[in-house]
Amino acid sequence: MVWIDHAAHGAQTPSAEVRYWYREGSIAFSEHRYLAAIDDENRAISENPAFEPAYTVKGIALAYAYNDSYNAAMLILRQAITMDPYDGYGWFNIGLCNERYGFFGQGIAAYEHAIHLRQRAWWLPWAYYGIACIYGREGDAELAVNYLKVALKYDHKTILNAARSEQDFAPVRDSPQFKDLINS
Repeated sequence: MVWIDHAAHGAQTPSAEVRYWYREGSIAFSEHRYLAAIDDENRAISENPAFEPAYTVKGIALAYAYNDSYNAAMLILRQAITMDPYDGYGWFNIGLCNERYGFFGQGIAAYEHAIHLRQRAWWLPWAYYGIACIYGREGDAELAVNYLKVALKYDHKTILNAARSEQDFAPVRDSPQFKDLINS
């Protein structure tokens, strides 16, 4: 995960301790240590309750930590978006949470909102990838491939490697257009 300068959106520069716990939580989340991520972000929040990025990571970590935490996770993610409605990563995580719990229309809408904020961050190709995954799950090879092509323009190697083993594409994996794209 990349550190984002949230001062650009008018947020106060966080203290070194808040930045430390936020980074630790972000790393824990990326390593699938969701409970540790929640604990680390709680530490950041206790130091600075107005630091929106910690809520964003805490919310998505909660969504993955438990199989029945959709409402609790969305409550935290919505709180983060209320604090900074222009944080594309927050919108990305709302999309990811909705996708995880099978709310595909809401997931697509949140991913698209993140994309339309036009922030060029590490998660941008993954927003397109998330939409492609949803269409893949739904069996729509054409839309899955179209969104996957856009994601590939940003990060060809990483996205292509992920798509080759992504279970979400199982319903479209044998379609000619998906095969052509994956084998390109």
